[in-house]
Amino acid sequence: MRMLPMVKRWVTSVLSYQQAERLRSLVHAGLYYSGLAWLVASRGRRSATIFVYHSVGATGVFADNVVSAEIFEKQMRLLARRRKPVALQQIIAELKAGRDPPADWVAVTFDDGYRDFLTTALPILARYAIPVSIFVPTSVLGGSALFFDQVERVVIESAVDEIRLQTSKGKVEIKLGQRSSRSDAALRVALVLRELGPQERARAFLDLQAQCRVQEHGIPAGTYLSAADLPALPAWVEVGSHSINHYSLAALDDATLRSELVDSRAEIRVSRGQDAAVLAYPFGKPWSFDGRVKTAAANAGYVACLTTLTGVIRSTTDPMAIPRAAATASMVRMRLNLLGTYL
Repeated sequence: MRMLPMVKRWVTSVLSYQQAERLRSLVHAGLYYSGLAWLVASRGRRSATIFVYHSVGATGVFADNVVSAEIFEKQMRLLARRRKPVALQQIIAELKAGRDPPADWVAVTFDDGYRDFLTTALPILARYAIPVSIFVPTSVLGGSALFFDQVERVVIESAVDEIRLQTSKGKVEIKLGQRSSRSDAALRVALVLRELGPQERARAFLDLQAQCRVQEHGIPAGTYLSAADLPALPAWVEVGSHSINHYSLAALDDATLRSELVDSRAEIRVSRGQDAAVLAYPFGKPWSFDGRVKTAAANAGYVACLTTLTGVIRSTTDPMAIPRAAATASMVRMRLNLLGTYL
């Protein structure tokens, strides 16, 4: 299993995103329809599952973050019929009590604060009586755009056909090709820029804009939730923090880290009228949070934190690093996740 991240990195380095997804879908289908995933589940691998979504049906945002409304409804119907959807806080309460959450429990979460959560996802969730938690980077509430959405638009609108960036995390040299195929190039750029600290990320983005000869990111108003939207969310929607600016928290100095954690929580308290009890780490990968970040989150008042790492949820799971499964358009992948298989 330790080889799996290395294999994933190798696949994404030699294949386009679309090619890698097709390969992943073939592997998923083989595991599911061969019965191997069921064998794994029968040996006690299954556990409660937390899914993370981003956008349902949005256009003009980071393509890797979007599932269609039709697929989302199919997935919610599956969860409502085959599992027991519960509020995220119920799973956290079991962990705090030192108990394994029941294996048939499933929680739905959203990151990044896209407004289609309110207009598209929420009516579907209500139809199937599924509780939900949304984690908002509070900068979007005031009209700022997320950096990876900006990268997506700049790369797609680029007036040149090649990008070269040099950063402390590596070099980016990409030929862009046709406009219709540039989402894969945007993904590769974002994968490097996301690990940078605030100043270097800002400089790299300005360099990207200059090279692409694009001055405006072109993300339409109303793409994200506003501060006025939070009080209107129903009581069965939990609002948590996703920091302020969606930086890699491990790359921040202590003062900036504290501000990202404390000030985002305070803004949610003002807008929502209650404290954010849970933090979803931006990016949620091992390089984006560490022991220092977990301690800072606890000191800021968070009772639990969510990652985007996969894995079973047991009584021994660290409440400050709870795994989640990334939701995609694949129904087979969702079924595998529910059986305790994560690829």
